[in-house]
Amino acid sequence: MPPLATLAIISPGDMGSAIAKLLIAHNYRVITNVSDRSPSTHTRAQSSGIDLLPTDKELLLQSDYILSIVPPRDAVKTAERFVQAWKEMKAQVEIEREKGVGEKGGVRKEEEEEEEEGEKGGGERERERGLWYVDLNAVSPGTARGVGGLWEGMGVRFVDGGIIGGPPKLQQDGNWTKPSLVLSGPHQLPNHLSETLNATHVGDEIGKASGLKCCFAATSKGLIAIAVQSLTTAKRMGVLEELREMLGVHNPAVKGVLERGVGGMPPKAYRWIDEMKEIARTMREEGGWEGGGRDRGSGGGGDLFECVSEIYGVVEEVLGENATAGTVEDVVGLIGEGVGRRQGGEPGEL
Repeated sequence: MPPLATLAIISPGDMGSAIAKLLIAHNYRVITNVSDRSPSTHTRAQSSGIDLLPTDKELLLQSDYILSIVPPRDAVKTAERFVQAWKEMKAQVEIEREKGVGEKGGVRKEEEEEEEEGEKGGGERERERGLWYVDLNAVSPGTARGVGGLWEGMGVRFVDGGIIGGPPKLQQDGNWTKPSLVLSGPHQLPNHLSETLNATHVGDEIGKASGLKCCFAATSKGLIAIAVQSLTTAKRMGVLEELREMLGVHNPAVKGVLERGVGGMPPKAYRWIDEMKEIARTMREEGGWEGGGRDRGSGGGGDLFECVSEIYGVVEEVLGENATAGTVEDVVGLIGEGVGRRQGGEPGEL
C-alpha cells in the first residue's frame, strides 16, 4: 500500500524522531533535510526510518505537510527559511513553464495528480492537494500569528499548534502512548492524520493553540523552576532531606511531580529558556498581566516568567556538559555546586 501522505519533520530531535516513528507505523512517509546537522542527528533520523533529502527545495517538492518542531528560539527563522525556499521553488517552476518544460522533475501536473488519486480509490489519501505548514513550537500567540503571516499569499495552509506531553512511545501491547497535539486556525487536518497524531482542533483563530500550550507549560515548567530553587537552596542549607520529608507528609502528590520534573529537567533546560520568554509574552499580551501591582511601571505577572527563564538559564550555565537527567539528589547537588562556584563560594555556603 502506498503511503497516505508524505510529512517533513523539522527537525528530528527527541520529539520529532518519536513522532516520525509514530507516523511511519501508521503508513505515512517521513522525510527531513539534516544536511547541516550533526552526525548524531543524521544517525537519529535514519534510525527512526526517516528518509534524508539533500535540500529544502527537494523536501518541499516531496512534502504534503511540514511539521516544524524546533526550539522556540528557532521557530521564526525556520519558517523564514522555508518561505524563502518555497518562493525560490515556485519561481523555478515558472521559469520551467515558460521554457515549455512544464511541471516535471518532481512537480506533478494536475491531471497526473487526479489520475493518481483515482488509482487509490479517491479517498485513501485523505489529504487535500497543496502544502501544509504545521507549526508545533512552544511560542506565544503573537509569535504564531507572525509565523502564519509569513505564509500569507503563498498558497500554503498554515496551522498553529503545540505539543503537550512527552514523545510518543510504542508499548509492548502494540499500542502507542501519545502526547496531545492542540491545533488552531482556519484549516483542520484530515481525519486520519489528526487521529494518528492525537490532535484536537481548539478554534479557528491562529494563536489559540499556542496560547493553550503556553498556559499549560506555565504551570508545569513554572512549578519545576520553583522546585529547582527551593530544593537547591534546601540542599545548600543542609535541610534537603527534611524538606522532602515534609513534602511527603503534607503534599505527597506535589512531591512526586516536583521530583520527577526536576530529575528530568537538565537536558531540556536550554529549550525552556526561550519558552519561558514566550510564556511571558503570552501573559502580557493575551492575559493583560502587564504593569500590574503597586509599581505600575513594572512588567506585572508577565515578568514572572522572564525570571523563570533566568532560572533555566542559570541551570544551563552551571550544568554545562552535565545537563543529563538523573535522580533529584544528583541534579540538585550539581546545580547547588554550580551556583556556589558561580557566586564564588563553597557549595554549602549561602
